Amino acid sequence: MTLSFWTTSVASVPATAGVSQGETTIESRTLSVRIDQPFAKVYEFLVDPANWNSWAFGLGKSLRQSDSGWIADSDGGTLKVRFTARNPYGVLDHTVIRPSGAQVHVPMRLIANGRGCELLFTLFREPDISDERYDGDAQPTIDHQTHLNRCFGRNAINPPNIITCAACRPMISGLR
Repeated sequence: MTLSFWTTSVASVPATAGVSQGETTIESRTLSVRIDQPFAKVYEFLVDPANWNSWAFGLGKSLRQSDSGWIADSDGGTLKVRFTARNPYGVLDHTVIRPSGAQVHVPMRLIANGRGCELLFTLFREPDISDERYDGDAQPTIDHQTHLNRCFGRNAINPPNIITCAACRPMISGLR
């Protein structure tokens, strides 16, 4: 089965992704976490949507592949999720399509940082949400990234590579 319907190339992400029609910019914040592992190793883990249940709790623990692409359960129904195709640039963008058809583009980048790397996640403020909700939307993202750092272990560049999260250990160990 091919997933090309549910993946997008880096070039196909619209320049207006995440921006409402009629607005020039909307409020956003970029959250980041440093990961003490080489870029290539972390990218191999992150680029596979099958690994997201172990760290990307915002999509729930139910992200799975269906006949029509990647889907996840939410309080409002089943979400469709499109992922950017594997690329050499560390682009890990994804688009969540709500049951209403509304699309939420989520820019995410992995960049090299010394002998390790850094994951950057941009959270756009959706229209008509309160300050409290916007702040609340950021906290799970911070939690996900903190968990991801634990998965790879702090200071894990030098042997032995310690993977501190038992749930992630089998997936990450296969990338060595």
